[in-house]
Amino acid sequence: MRFFARPIVISLAVLLLLTSALTAFANDSDAPPGANERWLPCENWVMYHWLPFREDHFYKLTGINRRDLKTHLYENDTNTIAELVVKHKKDPNAIVERLMNRWVGKVSDRQFTELTRRSNALMTQSHLSQHVFFHLFHDPAIGLKAKWIFNISPGDYHHARMTGWSPREIARHGGVPVKRAVRRAMSVLRQEQENGIKRQQTTRAAARIFLHRQQAWTHKWLYQDIHIYKKRKFPHGQMDMTGTRAQKSCEMMTGAGHERGAHDDT
Repeated sequence: MRFFARPIVISLAVLLLLTSALTAFANDSDAPPGANERWLPCENWVMYHWLPFREDHFYKLTGINRRDLKTHLYENDTNTIAELVVKHKKDPNAIVERLMNRWVGKVSDRQFTELTRRSNALMTQSHLSQHVFFHLFHDPAIGLKAKWIFNISPGDYHHARMTGWSPREIARHGGVPVKRAVRRAMSVLRQEQENGIKRQQTTRAAARIFLHRQQAWTHKWLYQDIHIYKKRKFPHGQMDMTGTRAQKSCEMMTGAGHERGAHDDT
């Protein structure tokens, strides 16, 4: 008999209390003490947007649409998906349970519990859910493959993004045709989603939907710069991240060594 790893039961009163408590800190409740509001857990499923359930299934079960979800999450940095589900007169626990039915009998009990934990986190962590659902190109895979995509080192790519340079400008600086850079970036992103599917971290349908959105928004990504930074001289010879691939990915995602914990939050 399979038991679900159930989150804390969320009532309207508890949700209101949670919202009030988090407003002062403006970051996710799972964030460690001292973390800034853009903190994300250093986990592959977060970094590579491996959604543990079908997004369209979530909308069907809750009556929520993607536009309303985005509006809710972005109108206040402490708003959670669980709150929106309750507003639609649904039980967040019951929704997670139904979303997880797709994995029953297909993964181990341990994996099932982990996928359920991730779904619960998406329900209750505001910035985390913003990132996984909507930050289409906030993905360390592009930086790790910067030499192949842009003909510049990962270190130079990361520092260029952090100092105001758009992907289009970076490609031109590396002498790479912009269309080629886009094709290679999408190839890298597709491979990461395939890795998630093979590892049973996400569904093929969820991966396909996310990749379709990325493809549709490549033009915006090409011209996107991080507006809080003023463009500086293009970096040369920046030291690349050290350690394992996972450690390098985390450094790119959390912006280690950058002011205010900044990262390529697109």
